[in-house]
Amino acid sequence: MNIYKEEALYIVADLETSLIYMSAPSANCATALTYGLINSGSFSFPIQLPVRKNEWDECDFNNDLYQIVKMSQVRPFPKELVREDLLKRKALARMRAVFLYSLEVHFQRMLHRIAEYMPDHLSPFIYDELNKCDPLQGKYTNAIEEYASLHEIGADAAYDELRMKLQSNGIAKFRNYARYEKYMMQMNQCVTREQLNAVLDTALGNKTFAAGM
Repeated sequence: MNIYKEEALYIVADLETSLIYMSAPSANCATALTYGLINSGSFSFPIQLPVRKNEWDECDFNNDLYQIVKMSQVRPFPKELVREDLLKRKALARMRAVFLYSLEVHFQRMLHRIAEYMPDHLSPFIYDELNKCDPLQGKYTNAIEEYASLHEIGADAAYDELRMKLQSNGIAKFRNYARYEKYMMQMNQCVTREQLNAVLDTALGNKTFAAGM
């Protein structure tokens, strides 16, 4: 496995034996997988460490058997610890990951469609400024007054506009997150590719969802 990306390598592993089930395409996907695999956890390997990266590049975590040891080191999984249930979970993790990541990408794309320009780190600041205001008394912070001045509107109108923007943005993101969580949990109950396809079809808006899923 040759690692080109600069972010961490996300690993899903059994917590009892430290068997690595697979490397996941994202941190979110790794975490989602653990919800459907008993006694599992997600780990991040810092590939910015050149020595460790060279070791991990030699490993095919998705197909071969490896074990995590201390300090993110890995070694071939001991043959005496190999069990059928572990191998089944490894295969299940690989199968589910494809669909869970597709689900993640879909809902990220949906957010892009409804998003308007407002840096994420700005929202908490605006919330704080709005909470310091008292519209009934006509009292607004300097930041709200400046926003109003730049837009050539009254401070009360600026307050209402910003409040509505944050509320609308929050509702859209919350609804998107809730739908993702719903289908992610359904996927973690699936044991066949057909079942996973059915859930993904429903999430994407296709009407091929298997009855009783």
